[in-house]
Amino acid sequence: MSTDQRGTALIVTMIMLAVLTTLTLNIMAGTQVDLQIVHNRQSQKQAEAAAQQIIEAAISDPAFFRPPLSATQQLDIDGLQVTLPPPRCLAELSPPGYGADYSLSQTVGWRQTHWEVSATAVDPVTGARAVIHEGIVVMLGGGNCP
Repeated sequence: MSTDQRGTALIVTMIMLAVLTTLTLNIMAGTQVDLQIVHNRQSQKQAEAAAQQIIEAAISDPAFFRPPLSATQQLDIDGLQVTLPPPRCLAELSPPGYGADYSLSQTVGWRQTHWEVSATAVDPVTGARAVIHEGIVVMLGGGNCP
């Protein structure tokens, strides 16, 4: 093998090594981006779950819908800051199958009340934020819809 061929083999080997190193570094960088995407998605899902958990706990308590409505609540769930504003009554109607004269007045008898409940959860570490809105129909005594 001549000296020229040995020099060419060394150059080809060095080029191949540089190409493989560049390829490996790009794959590693792509993996880091993928991991960050997964982490961000997990933080988002945890924020959504925390907001949903607070809404479910609140609507399980009938007092949550009775006047005077509670003030905005600030809660901490597993390190997430969750805000639960008071529910907003959208309508108070006669139950299905009953006319407007179902009761003697609007404040007597059962009424079908329609509410909007929302909660916002924020992860202070990652900045993930989730806002959940739910519409709920609750049978309450008349006069509970301010």
